[in-house]
This record gives sequence, C-alpha cells and structure tokens, in this order.
Amino acid sequence: MPRRLTLAAVLIVALCAAASAETGERVSTLADQRAVGITIYNADLALVRDRRHVTLPAGESRLALRDVSARIQPETALLQSTASPGRISVLEQNFDYDLLSPQKLLENTSDATST
Repeated sequence: MPRRLTLAAVLIVALCAAASAETGERVSTLADQRAVGITIYNADLALVRDRRHVTLPAGESRLALRDVSARIQPETALLQSTASPGRISVLEQNFDYDLLSPQKLLENTSDATST
C-alpha cells in the first residue's frame, strides 16, 4: 500500500509541474535566491528581504514564488526590476498557502486512515 501511495504522489507532482508548464508560469525557488535578510520585531513579526534573480520574457508573464513562509502577509510583497527600474508592474497577486505537495498528500492520507 505505501508503494502505491508514493507512486500516486509522484504522479500528482508530475501533473502539477506539467500544468505549470502549460500555463507558461515561471516558478522561482530557492535556487534563484541571491540574498536574504531578516529583521525580527516583537509580536511574532519579521521583515524578510528575499532577493532572487529571475529572467522573464518581454510582455505579460506569470511568476510563482515558491519556498516562502506560509505566514507571509501577501499585501506586503514587493516586486522590483533591477535591470529596468520602473518598467515592471503587478497586474494581479494571489496567495495560495496550502498547495499540494507529496508531504501534504501523505499527511492528508494518514489523517483519513486514522479516523
């Protein structure tokens, strides 16, 4: 049974990756990270400056930032172009904190079997 579950998780991850490629979405992960800075405040609050190098084609693009905290305040996210300051704008911003991953799939499966 665990082998089938692992195979299902691999297939789901592959399908998600294929869906991302079909939509033309550029995914930025920790591999793109060039610098990170953290300022810690009181009341469980911190400012994180995550600098990533991402090359986008000319025109409208979809960019997904992965490997960020699930507790991010999305309204505070800022996207800037260092190559052409002022030449980039955000048309829409979404925050999906509970995306499917192999670990999340295993957690949900184990929760279902224990009840």
